Amino acid sequence: MSLEAKNARVYDTSDGVEVLDLSKPADDGEKKEEMGPLSGAMDVFSKFGQTKKIKLLRFLGIICSIVSGAVYPIMAFYFSKSFEKLGASTEDSNFLSDITEMVIIFLILGVVGFVFLVWQSTCLEIAASESTADYKIQWFNALLRQDMAYYDIKDVSSQATVVSASAAKYKKGTGRKFGEGIQFTTTVIGGFIYAFYVSWRVSLLILTTVPLMAGSAAFMMTVTTKQTERKNKDYAETGGIVYSTISAVRTVFSLNAAETMIEKFKAATKRSYENSVSFNYLVGFGSGAMMASFLASYIVLTLYGAFLLYKQVDKEGCDPSNTLSNPDFDYFNESCTTVGTEVFGALMGISFGAMGLAQISNAVEAFTGARAACHPALEAINRTVGNDSSKTTDVEAGTEKHRADIALPKYVIDSTSDEGKKPDPASVRGEIVFNNVNFAYPTRHETLVFNGFNLTVEAGKTVALVGPSGSGKSTTVSLVERFYDPTAGSVTLDGVDLRDLNVSWLREQIGLVSQEPQLFARSIRENIAYGMEGATDEDIISAAKSANAHDFIMQFPAGYDTLVGDKGSQLSGGQKQRIAISRILLKNPKILLLDEATSALDSESEYVVQEALDKLLGKGNRTTIVIAHRLSTIRNADMIAVVKDGVVVETGTHSSLLELDSEYAKLVEAQTSKADSKTPSSANLSALPEISDHVLSLGGNGQIEFRDVHFHYPTRPNVKIFKGLNLNIQAGETLALVGPSGGGKSSVISLIERFYDPIEGGVFFEGNDIRDLNIKSYRDQLGYVSQEPTLFNTTIAENIKFGKPDATQDEIEDAARQANAHDFIMSFPNGYDTEVGENATQISGGQKQRIAIARAIIKKPKVLILDEATSALDTESERIVQEAIDRLMQSKNQTIIVIAHRLSTIVGADRIAVIADGVLKEIGSHSELMNKPDGRYKRLVEFQNMTGAEKKSKVKKDDEEEENKLIDTSSHHVAETEEEKQKEKEQSDRAKVLAKDDIGYFFVGAIGAILAGLVFPCWGIVFAFMIELLFRPVFNCDPDDPEFTAPFTQTTYDNYFYLEGFQSCPEYWKSEADAIQDLSLKVMYGWLGLMASTLLGNVLLFYGFGTATERMNKRVRDSIFVALMRQDMAYYDTHPIAKLSAQIEDDAAMMHSFSGEPIRTLTMTSASVLVGLVLSFVYMWPFAAMTLLILPFLSFGAYMEMKMYMGEDEGAEAPKEGEDSAGAIVVETLLSIRTVASLAIQKMRAEEYENALKREDPMSVKTNLLKGAATGLGFLVQLWGMGFMFWWGGWVLQNYGNFTYRAYLISMFSLLFSLSGMSVAFMGATDKAKAKVAADRIFALIDRESPINSISDEGKKFV
Repeated sequence: MSLEAKNARVYDTSDGVEVLDLSKPADDGEKKEEMGPLSGAMDVFSKFGQTKKIKLLRFLGIICSIVSGAVYPIMAFYFSKSFEKLGASTEDSNFLSDITEMVIIFLILGVVGFVFLVWQSTCLEIAASESTADYKIQWFNALLRQDMAYYDIKDVSSQATVVSASAAKYKKGTGRKFGEGIQFTTTVIGGFIYAFYVSWRVSLLILTTVPLMAGSAAFMMTVTTKQTERKNKDYAETGGIVYSTISAVRTVFSLNAAETMIEKFKAATKRSYENSVSFNYLVGFGSGAMMASFLASYIVLTLYGAFLLYKQVDKEGCDPSNTLSNPDFDYFNESCTTVGTEVFGALMGISFGAMGLAQISNAVEAFTGARAACHPALEAINRTVGNDSSKTTDVEAGTEKHRADIALPKYVIDSTSDEGKKPDPASVRGEIVFNNVNFAYPTRHETLVFNGFNLTVEAGKTVALVGPSGSGKSTTVSLVERFYDPTAGSVTLDGVDLRDLNVSWLREQIGLVSQEPQLFARSIRENIAYGMEGATDEDIISAAKSANAHDFIMQFPAGYDTLVGDKGSQLSGGQKQRIAISRILLKNPKILLLDEATSALDSESEYVVQEALDKLLGKGNRTTIVIAHRLSTIRNADMIAVVKDGVVVETGTHSSLLELDSEYAKLVEAQTSKADSKTPSSANLSALPEISDHVLSLGGNGQIEFRDVHFHYPTRPNVKIFKGLNLNIQAGETLALVGPSGGGKSSVISLIERFYDPIEGGVFFEGNDIRDLNIKSYRDQLGYVSQEPTLFNTTIAENIKFGKPDATQDEIEDAARQANAHDFIMSFPNGYDTEVGENATQISGGQKQRIAIARAIIKKPKVLILDEATSALDTESERIVQEAIDRLMQSKNQTIIVIAHRLSTIVGADRIAVIADGVLKEIGSHSELMNKPDGRYKRLVEFQNMTGAEKKSKVKKDDEEEENKLIDTSSHHVAETEEEKQKEKEQSDRAKVLAKDDIGYFFVGAIGAILAGLVFPCWGIVFAFMIELLFRPVFNCDPDDPEFTAPFTQTTYDNYFYLEGFQSCPEYWKSEADAIQDLSLKVMYGWLGLMASTLLGNVLLFYGFGTATERMNKRVRDSIFVALMRQDMAYYDTHPIAKLSAQIEDDAAMMHSFSGEPIRTLTMTSASVLVGLVLSFVYMWPFAAMTLLILPFLSFGAYMEMKMYMGEDEGAEAPKEGEDSAGAIVVETLLSIRTVASLAIQKMRAEEYENALKREDPMSVKTNLLKGAATGLGFLVQLWGMGFMFWWGGWVLQNYGNFTYRAYLISMFSLLFSLSGMSVAFMGATDKAKAKVAADRIFALIDRESPINSISDEGKKFV
């Protein structure tokens, strides 16, 4: 084997996941498509939702989309014609009736649009909802049947979280957005056809501006997409810091790392701020450019349209307005070849088409998102036996870079397949044979874990596997369970190769009990029932009784219906293990695999669980493989096999191996050696003498005293932990804490660390009440190593440095040597720079523990607290680390507090304190306490040495006392106080105070909002003049008719002496043509001014408000995180970690989106609507007054239309909360995939998921009908409102002679365009109620006075 291969050695870990070499540099530059790989376009529809109902709904939705899309070109035609009617003479008897006919057409179009938009949205959304459910179910089922290689190469967390996110993209792309794509494609085609039909010349010219419109829309979409991607990435980073910190808050506090985490968080929010602000100018420019591009088309129309009309009027004297074309009319004049209706119609057709193009872009993007979402789903779905891809791809862009190029092995292990032999279970004997097995994990296929592994486990026998950590013991479990197949050789069951057996059948014959059993966030009853499909209550209770679990279960108020919480968090370790054993007892397997099943338990819990295991072993002729570090637990095994470097080096019974100079004998000797044993020969201990030198340099005394301490946990006020505890821990001594489970040993540690304060009494350090000490300075004096230490998702070196942030590399390596960690660290290709992974999944349990010990050693604390610190280590590692600890104990210059379940490890302690019933029962040295007749400690020692029958009697006697101390799972949430609920007004004022430093940015944003808001009423004014320009009537003047003789003085039209002062008809025609030309130039200047205003306004608006809100967002997020780091453990006890981290991120995002929007919306809306109303009232007050009554309805219609045009959708619903939500089931299942596979409960979990999906969307039809109705109603209201405005304006023109057509146009369009401005201002506006609730929670957290502030500078400090 090459040197490189040796350095890349795979270390077998307790859960069967190998160590990954993360030192490989990531690909430079994210050159992949942002969407990631795409599935085929037809796959989106052909692979999911293939029921007749879905196909019919989709067909009807497409038809409705085509019809609703055709409404817009038709509307463009009638909208253009309406100005002919309104521009006609009010003296005409048909004036109002013609307008009424036009209004009726608008009403009909509104109804047609409403009906078809409703059914378009409803049909397609229902089809999308049901297809998405099928998509989720198919993908989840496919994930459930994947082999473990798939999850080794794919990132499990990404797989678990990406299902819901991808499903939202799939639904968005196949639902309403898909319909809008068809709808607006029809609109584009119809609009362009209409435009070219009425005036191909004008249409061609206007089309030259379409690239500008499309380009600006694409630019805006690109910029906002990139900004959103950056934000999402940054929020994911900050969210990850929040979660990793608060989920390990005890570790963070004990390491005094709160301020380190704050600095890390602030650095992340600073990057987020800088990234987001850098886009503000571009977003503002893009927003303004989109508006300006539409205005550019108006300039083209104005100039070219005026040019066409000018030529005709000047030469022919024809009427460009087409309002005088009735031959029966007294003032009949022939219409021009090109009239205003055609010019304006071309604009409307092209404009509708251009807006449709933007929507098609949105729809294409959504559909592309659906294709991208289908790819990982289909990759899993299509990966079947005989049809599997050879290479994995990223689930999301930018993820799994270190695994992206790893080839998936050939897919042959399908746990849902019916292929393979299924012998009669009664015929199974249970003989397992490993025959010359070679094996390498898929992620490190070049590195062998097994290299010629041979082992025979006889049927019905118990075989124990022992050996150093990383030797391959747990890999045997993975191969027996057929999580993997050997790369060479074979594993057989009763002579049959496991590869020839049905996978599900095989796993049904196997029961696995691991060190950390995985329970699911359901009831105790449901967790046990996973052991056997269709289990009855009697079966469940019987299994629980056999596992010694029934009694403690019945102590809970809800009994078997008690929820165990996430991963069984509401239960103690012993309770979890007994429920897991109940599950296996119910399964009644022929083969039993025990992987360190009792190593994490105290003596009595271990006995109770061991007794349950003994019942399991005794229930039938069962083949058992035991993996154990505690060699005393496997003495009675039929055979013991020592595994080292991937091979079995020796086998035999306990006694036969001890007779030889064997590896096993050395392991036993090491484990039974006393504290004063000789210095180990391992080179890893060469630096051990240096420990004493470190301790000598401390120069402190670590005296701790408990004085009459009374204490209970905040979540269990009725359960008194301490009832007057008095305990004096002398400086430099080693004190061991022992006692029954639940007696308060860990609570002593919690009070010493000042995670909590006593209810009464006090804890004193070196004579000072620790409440009077500076908490940071105090915790610097403490070092803490727990049984299950938390490492952070960074390098090994950085993890060790958490103990001493300014540590040098030499100090880091020195501490690692003392913890026997240096050699295994250096075996990694990247050494101390190796990433440990999320939850330290990339290293074994023993390796993790040694890194944690190194972290505590480098701190050089006065007090070292060890909570079962060596329980996860293999024999050799434990011996060496224990030797280092013993050396520390002997120095007497450091106070050491030890919690130990194995009493043999604390015999050498200076004193041993027995804590029980809330008080100190007895204290003394081992020999002193053993000399006490009927002493508590003596009974504990005797208990560990008792026979099984004696232990059973003892445990039964103590059961009643034990069960009274069960965790109360009935309430773990504290209701908000009334005082917190009464702060609504104060919170609003607080938000203003937070924003005071950004007043300058808000002022700039307000100026921009005013400029952007004024664009809309001013647009109405210019638009009105443009209409007047295009529909300007030119009256009859025939130079050959004797009636028309110069000078003209009498010819009138609507009291207008139109020929007065002209000497000839050509002079009149020239005057009218010049007027058209002059007005066109003025209108052009108006459009240019609006373009400048919208560009400048939007840039200032987004820069000002964007910068201000991002600055405020950073301050708020920083304040939230700092507030979190101030909280005491009582706060975290009463707020579930997962929900807390998600809620904080959501609240911060909500407050961020709300912080600048009220001012932006108010300023922009005020500028738009108020100016529009003023103009409307000034020019035609009767029209404005009546329109004001329907303003709310018009606003709703404009808002709904803008939602559609701006691409907003309801396709991505927020994930449902709750541990039994569909999303939670996916996450929980995939993160516990080995347990699911081992129990063969894929079918049960799939059914639970499907039921959860139905629960979450029980009224899909009604919900989608309402969504469609809202969209259709907006269209209906808008057209009906517009029709009413046309009719009312015509009525006012006819009955109020003092109002002109120009006044009407300005009054109407300034108001209509103001409404558009208001809808734009409200786009994306945050729900005020939700924002207020979010602000309340944030300020409540910030204001919460924590009795134990971990970052406070108050109190006495140590020098």
